[in-house]
Amino acid sequence: MTKIIFEENFVVCYLNPTVPVLAHRWKAHPSSESLRSTLIKMIILFKELKKEYPQLTWSGDTTNLGVLSLDTQSWLTEKWTPMMVQAGVKYHALVVPKDVFAKFAMNKFKNKVDGQHGEEIVINQFADEQSAYQWLKKCASGVEV
Repeated sequence: MTKIIFEENFVVCYLNPTVPVLAHRWKAHPSSESLRSTLIKMIILFKELKKEYPQLTWSGDTTNLGVLSLDTQSWLTEKWTPMMVQAGVKYHALVVPKDVFAKFAMNKFKNKVDGQHGEEIVINQFADEQSAYQWLKKCASGVEV
């Protein structure tokens, strides 16, 4: 049921309408510019798809993302998170890497989102996509999580 929306050498973006979720998996470490432009491209897609799938959720697999620069980490919390709020992202699943430094950056991001936008976006971390999708399915169906 999963449909690939677009794919680059460092990322694949896909829709799973049964969850429903707009998801992406980083295949390799992108440049800061590529990461930002890709996330912006995906949030535009999210807004369009939300018209067809009102309960649409968001998932990002950061397993192969690598360590992010402090500048990119700041951009994620200061610019990216408000873009997600504005687009109507309510539930965000993060599949996190095992690398301790990359995991630290994702924990820092989650904590910032919780602190600044906790009432607008619920963000949770998972070891794999299957667990993330189970959680997102519950969120989208209105089941208490």
